[in-house]
Amino acid sequence: MQGLAEFRDRDRCITCGGAHLKEVAAGSYDDEPLHGHLAGDPWGESPMAALKGAHWRLVECADCSTRFHGHILTPEWRSHCLSVWMSGDAIAAFDEAEGLANFRTDFDHATNWVGHVLSIEAMTRDRGERPLRVLDFGCGSGAFLAQAALFGAEAYGVDASPARRELAGKASVMIVSNMSELPQALRGTFDSVSMFEVLEHLDEPRELLSALGEWARPGGLLILETPDAGHIADMASQSNYRAIHPLDHINAFSPKTLADIAARCGFTPVQRQLAVTSTTPVQSLKREGRRLLNRMTPPTTQQYFRKA
Repeated sequence: MQGLAEFRDRDRCITCGGAHLKEVAAGSYDDEPLHGHLAGDPWGESPMAALKGAHWRLVECADCSTRFHGHILTPEWRSHCLSVWMSGDAIAAFDEAEGLANFRTDFDHATNWVGHVLSIEAMTRDRGERPLRVLDFGCGSGAFLAQAALFGAEAYGVDASPARRELAGKASVMIVSNMSELPQALRGTFDSVSMFEVLEHLDEPRELLSALGEWARPGGLLILETPDAGHIADMASQSNYRAIHPLDHINAFSPKTLADIAARCGFTPVQRQLAVTSTTPVQSLKREGRRLLNRMTPPTTQQYFRKA
């Protein structure tokens, strides 16, 4: 696509649908520090020329406190952003620049995925002797699904990014571009549906979360994880920029607003059953202590829910 990028406004709250929105922060893509942050990122094709003169606007709902970008790329330009600006090579370059492409990071990620699989299995034993059936929306390269499959689970994934689906080619799981491509016979049968670091990217998160919930069985789990960004109001630092990136992280959830959007889609919060996945005794004790104290610690933006 050529020329200037096209944007649209979101004038209703993404969680409650309210129209009482207050501006938290706003600016131009030409202004610093945003311009410098964007220019310094690896891109398959640089978006800088297409963003010239464009503006961004972070808003908060006066009714439910959800924060989100009110001025976002149109669907056509969002697709271009995911497939051309954020190409597979660009994703790999970003991971390398951020120190994410190494053994220790891969090992820690795999340990985290194993923990989720063990928690899901323990919390859904009412399924009887049949294997776990899991659905991961926005599955990326399929790392979580690959771990679940190693435990004998039936693992399915959805990811809209062609670049990420290409990277997922190594995983021995079914990954499709949208939910309409999943076998309809599986609707309402999944023991868990999950979105790890996905909800912050979606144009219409409540609409999609409601649709995704229809694929979970009664009593099945919903797992949501997003950056904790409900308190961020500027992009002065690199970490703030990553959390509320106006092209990518267009929704800024807090623990409260994450639980709120799940509740509005028919899910009740539940305590996750933690699994010990460390060979280090001290780490294992810390995790057990965290399990015992979990009800007294502040909530996070990694949350488990159960479908009524």
